Amino acid sequence: MIYIGINYHRRYSIGKRVGEASKILSQVRLSNDSDTLPGYLRGLPKGTRIALEATVRMGEH
Repeated sequence: MIYIGINYHRRYSIGKRVGEASKILSQVRLSNDSDTLPGYLRGLPKGTRIALEATVRMGEH
């Protein structure tokens, strides 16, 4: 089974496609705008399992 892990950052996210034995199959840097990340997710095969890193609100000073 293939999984997608998404590591969320302030301005961009890193998407990793992970296969058997946790082998990284590919990695992509994605802009966190309103089109790029949703477009990437829509392009994944139906039934793909996705893990999103837990985050806290950043940038508030």
